[in-house]
Amino acid sequence: MLPHGDARARDGRGATPLMWAADRARAARNPGEGGGRGRDPGARAGGGAAAVEALLAASAPGAVDDAGRGALAYAARRGHADVVCRLLRRAPPPDAAEVDARDEAGRCALAAAADGGHAAVVDALLGAGADAAAADDGGRAPLHWAAGRGHGAVVDALLAAPGAAAAAAARDATGRTPADLARDAGHGDVAVRVESLLAPDPAP
Repeated sequence: MLPHGDARARDGRGATPLMWAADRARAARNPGEGGGRGRDPGARAGGGAAAVEALLAASAPGAVDDAGRGALAYAARRGHADVVCRLLRRAPPPDAAEVDARDEAGRCALAAAADGGHAAVVDALLGAGADAAAADDGGRAPLHWAAGRGHGAVVDALLAAPGAAAAAAARDATGRTPADLARDAGHGDVAVRVESLLAPDPAP
């Protein structure tokens, strides 16, 4: 039970208390505390996974902010693996459409986690069936983001996921593959690992 506040309140960007808790790993302030765009809405319910636990039952499943991001995307981009796991374990669990939900730039939670190098979050999302080949509006799959940042552990997880070959071969809006982005950023070892997935098997 929440001590006070409305779990379905929205701030100036359309974010709910659950989204703020997922993003900050803490609870949100009450509406009216400071006011203004971007302020924390809703109720104080502890911090981190505890806040998410308290807010889940009273929150609208699948709610998104004005940019199309839900609580899962908020937690994923910050690398809050415990919160991501709790959101994925809720009853009823999120369906594939929610796990792979896109924001206004076409970016999914898996891409946000890959960009940030959050390997535990990537593993949790892949385990929940996230689409490793989902491309954003710029044509970049999660593998593009991880490779371009040189996040080796995340790259390895994505290369082992279904759809990895398609993601490794995909070209973004600038015509670059994940390996191209890795090499351009000075991550030659990552580029080699990505390209190894596309290399033909040696002749017997």
